[in-house]
Amino acid sequence: MKRTHLLHLGRATLLAAAATFALAVPTSARAATGAQLWAQKCAMCHGKDGKGNTGMGKRQKIANFTTAKFQKSVTDAQIESTIKTGVNRTKDGVKQRMFPARGLSAAQITSLVKYVRSLKK
Repeated sequence: MKRTHLLHLGRATLLAAAATFALAVPTSARAATGAQLWAQKCAMCHGKDGKGNTGMGKRQKIANFTTAKFQKSVTDAQIESTIKTGVNRTKDGVKQRMFPARGLSAAQITSLVKYVRSLKK
C-alpha cells in the first residue's frame, strides 16, 4: 500500500515539474516554434527571409515583411487576423489569395506573429 502511495506521489511530482518547466520556456524557444511554423506553412510563398521573393510571392506582389514600412503599417492584431482568416483581395490590380491557417493553436499563431515581427531588418 505504501509503495502505491509513493508511486502516485512520484508521478504527481513529475507532472508538477513538467508543468513548471513548460511555463518557463524562454521566449527564444517559442520563437523557434514560430520559425518552424514559418518554414512549414509560410516560406513557400513569403520566402524563408520574409521578402516574398518566390514565384508565388512575385505573382501576387506579396509585401516584403522585412521593411520598416511594412512593419509600421500593420498591427499584431492585423497579422493574427490575416493568419486566421487568410487573404482574398485585389491589390494594385493583382489578385492576392492566401488560405487561412487551419489547425493552429492560439499559441502557435502568436509565435508566428512574433516571428513576422522578428523579420524586421
